[in-house]
Amino acid sequence: MNTANLLHLPSNGNQALPPDHHLAYVAYAPVPPLTELEKEYSGRTSVSPVFDGRSWKKHESCQSIVEPPRERAFWLAVPPNETLRDSEKIIAWAAEQRTKFAPKGYRPATHQELVEFARKYPELQGQFWIVALGSFTFLNDRRVVAVLDTDRGKRVLGGDWCDYKWYAKYRFLLVRN
Repeated sequence: MNTANLLHLPSNGNQALPPDHHLAYVAYAPVPPLTELEKEYSGRTSVSPVFDGRSWKKHESCQSIVEPPRERAFWLAVPPNETLRDSEKIIAWAAEQRTKFAPKGYRPATHQELVEFARKYPELQGQFWIVALGSFTFLNDRRVVAVLDTDRGKRVLGGDWCDYKWYAKYRFLLVRN
């Protein structure tokens, strides 16, 4: 592995981040109101109505997470193609990814974590969709998860059906357990 491009975790100078991993501080504060998000994302059409202040529920894999404000290690993962038809299979695959860096595997990021990640790494949003399967809300009686994408060069904070067939070009934002 080429260690020249790796970042070091602040808590342990000996442990470098693997490829496609990024550090971002997460406050775990409520997501800002829709009007503030619209300013941040260049307009009304750039933020999904699912960010209108409605309640979000955590996926069962995220129920027991402790949420003190802190820097977290995120992975922009590409799951195997056979998991992409089912969000639950992607989440199960993430939990199984145990390495020296993540001996307890990964869990999906929540919508709050996605918003904080997007603030630190806005340029990544233009490269591919980024999906957070760790929390969901409802729109027209369907479960919706938070996604980042672009539309005509503008950053978009969106929502998409949780039961959507995802594509291999998407990245799934995971958090090290």
